[in-house]
Amino acid sequence: LRPNLPRACALASGMALVGGRIAAIAAVERRRTREAVQAALHGDAEEDEDDEPQAWASERPSSAAPSSGSTSRRPSLSVRALREDPRRYLQRFGFPLVDSDSCPKPRLILKLDGHEEEDGHTMYVINCQLQCRQDGKFSATNWECRHRLRELRDALHDGVKERLGVEAYEARFGETPFARHGGPPGTTARLRAWLASLTEIVNDGSVETGFVAFILRFMQAPVPEDSDDVLRRFDEAQLVSRGRCKVCTLLMTSSDAATKGAPKAAWAQDEEGVCDRCHALRADSVA
Repeated sequence: LRPNLPRACALASGMALVGGRIAAIAAVERRRTREAVQAALHGDAEEDEDDEPQAWASERPSSAAPSSGSTSRRPSLSVRALREDPRRYLQRFGFPLVDSDSCPKPRLILKLDGHEEEDGHTMYVINCQLQCRQDGKFSATNWECRHRLRELRDALHDGVKERLGVEAYEARFGETPFARHGGPPGTTARLRAWLASLTEIVNDGSVETGFVAFILRFMQAPVPEDSDDVLRRFDEAQLVSRGRCKVCTLLMTSSDAATKGAPKAAWAQDEEGVCDRCHALRADSVA
């Protein structure tokens, strides 16, 4: 049978068109993500020195409730993570608040994979990996981010230099200078060496949490889906350790302590650290 060449050509052209549209959509999504990260980095506040979790920032919880006609929605996980305190942001990825041998910090690996043309711009492709070891178990998160040379210089390089200080920057990056303007031959090699030095700084524990959070945010690290639960459990444990109810955050009373060992309904077996008032409200809602 002779092949139907016009039909085959039309099919190939259609597939190429669909592939081009998919690539264009992906490029737009990557651009929007980069713009959101850049906006968050420019608006990044200095690291808060208050070591109290946000759960008990006030003496009692707010009683204000949104009106029935309110159309406001809770920001997405990634947006909330970009806006929050650096230490809480890092907790989402398994970084401990206090260094210890039993809970080591995750290790970051950054490798420049080359560059590709996208929307008329040269995009440098960085393969990223965050290695975690908790409770004897190893896990690794892999992702890819793309940035123009201008973004790498203006946001990442300048941000690193500002946070380290000129003297400390020269000491750590003196042998691996950043890429030259204009992207001349050798740019990729310079960026690879510079990123290797950056990775060493992040992993050796010599920089503060705000610096590490800045790097992960710029590299568009995917926020773990269960990280909200991680923060919630941490906040609850801290509240209970300070004698506060983990639901309403108010100080526990002597009557709460007296009923702590009393028999509980099945729904309340896991409700240690909850005051009598919240227990009663929970019981009413279950009933």
